[in-house]
Amino acid sequence: MVGDRGVAGNQSQPKESLPVGLVTPGPVSTSGRARYLPPGSTVFMAMAYDTTLVADRHLLDRVARGEAEALRALYRRHGSSIYALAYGMLVDPGDAEEVVAETFTHVWRAAARFVVTTNQSVAACLKEIARSRARGLLLARDWPDRPSPPPRQGPHITMIEEVV
Repeated sequence: MVGDRGVAGNQSQPKESLPVGLVTPGPVSTSGRARYLPPGSTVFMAMAYDTTLVADRHLLDRVARGEAEALRALYRRHGSSIYALAYGMLVDPGDAEEVVAETFTHVWRAAARFVVTTNQSVAACLKEIARSRARGLLLARDWPDRPSPPPRQGPHITMIEEVV
């Protein structure tokens, strides 16, 4: 293709682009016009690299090798969120503490299996264990207004008793 100067290829100099800053939210941008920072004052926001996932996985590896300090670190990092989850489900501080203790005891006993089998984050794994433990406590509770299950006297029960 022939360029503007009659020479093959595009020999034109790149046009100088105007530096455009970061669009900032504000009353001007909501009216249909965007507000820009002045040239030279562009704010660069680096995306934070979340090292928590790597650190949690490393701690879980250490727990699998039997290091109690790694379990303590996991507890310090995730204990409060596990407690909040359990308390939200059970609405009883004692039961919530029991769920937290059972969750981290389960992690201590089965950390090697988690390292090998899970593709989730450690936090997601801990929360799933806590949910399971809390559900178990909810099912084990004796609810005062809960109707008792109906007796299982049906034709199939009678037929089995006759055969036996």
